[in-house]
Amino acid sequence: MSGAFRTTALLFSMLALLLGGCPQVALDTGPRIPGSEQTGSSFFQTASTGSSGDAAATGRSTPADTAVSGVGQQGGSNSSACLIPLDEDAWEAEVLRLTNLERTSRGLQPLSWHAGLATQADAYACEMINDDFFGHVNPLSGSTLRTRAESASYQYWMIGENLAGGQTSPSQAVQEWMNSPSHRENILNPAYTELGVGVRLGGDYRIYWVQEFGRPLQAGPFNADGGGTRGG
Repeated sequence: MSGAFRTTALLFSMLALLLGGCPQVALDTGPRIPGSEQTGSSFFQTASTGSSGDAAATGRSTPADTAVSGVGQQGGSNSSACLIPLDEDAWEAEVLRLTNLERTSRGLQPLSWHAGLATQADAYACEMINDDFFGHVNPLSGSTLRTRAESASYQYWMIGENLAGGQTSPSQAVQEWMNSPSHRENILNPAYTELGVGVRLGGDYRIYWVQEFGRPLQAGPFNADGGGTRGG
């Protein structure tokens, strides 16, 4: 069985905050449900000017037939729909490792793992599954990366988000992001210092991946080569 994937990227530069987690129960699932080719977008906004811009990103993948044997259940508006992989920690750590490999191979500093950003990423993956949408804005609640952050506790100078759906491994997810200019920009942005990763099972794309990038408030604005503040 062949399938396709979806990715989308988001970048914000402002002040903000973060969310909480849920229990696990071991379950078995059937084979992956294929999605269809989709288009993602990149959004940029600065705190000082409020200016914004969008860049299109699209991609396709044809993963091999896959069955996930062990998952856990996470609550939500439809708690049976969102499942936690039992290898969650290994998958999320591998996304961090591969992301840092892309950065360090280009002379950039590696990102540090941030548990709060990871909690936000996991929660948003579940939100997309439970509310049956894919994108940076929840069409039911109207929540955005900015409003979700404002309700939490991670204070930042800059935050960004990459989303993907349908990829069957961390390496495939990171490679597809790197193949898309808008997602690649988030991964290789030198201003970011921290990363949280989320992965959840369910919904149309069967596997949902989320990267939440951050530059904390205490790090101050980013200055490249002694120049001005960088917003994204």
